[in-house]
Amino acid sequence: MGNKSGAQRFTDAEKKILLQAVKTIIPIGSNEWEAVQTEYMRLLTLQRGGRAVARDVKFLKSLFARLRGSRPSTSTPFRPELNDMAREIDELVEQKTAEAELGDINNQDGLLDSSDDEAEVMEVNSFQTLEEQAVENAAADDVQASIPRSAPRTAPMPRKTRAAQSNGLQELTETFAQYMSAAISAMEGPSGEGCSSSAVDASVNEDRLVALL
Repeated sequence: MGNKSGAQRFTDAEKKILLQAVKTIIPIGSNEWEAVQTEYMRLLTLQRGGRAVARDVKFLKSLFARLRGSRPSTSTPFRPELNDMAREIDELVEQKTAEAELGDINNQDGLLDSSDDEAEVMEVNSFQTLEEQAVENAAADDVQASIPRSAPRTAPMPRKTRAAQSNGLQELTETFAQYMSAAISAMEGPSGEGCSSSAVDASVNEDRLVALL
């Protein structure tokens, strides 16, 4: 099983072609082993001029596993060249597998980070920027300025009050004038002729001054 009816066993040349195909593809999955099979048949056909024997994927994988897992014989500590080549290629396969697994982990972390970033963006967008707040405040000021405001006015003074204040001021002025006149007359006193009349006037002025006080 694995070889078609009448197929021959692998020769060393076919094993080298298989290892070359595996090294070209470095398969880490079943679909990539199908690519190995295609590459193997292409190389084998080029070498034999169209007389290549078809090999299935399962048989190619089994042969590669035997080549990489062979151990040196007890008679010699060295493995055959093909076995060393298979070991080196297998290390490349393991490295590619590790990189693929690491890439999957990074992709998962990237999805988590992107979801966190989206949440942060939504949170930031929920707050207004300083510029937006300034525009909003300016608009509110414009609306407030468009509302008419009645300027405070001082209530006019009633006519009666103004007339009373005017009369009071006039009376105060007249009283002050009389007071000053009486004071001056009292200070002058009697002098020479008309002493009696001056004395009378002084007495009158004193009476007026007392009345004003």
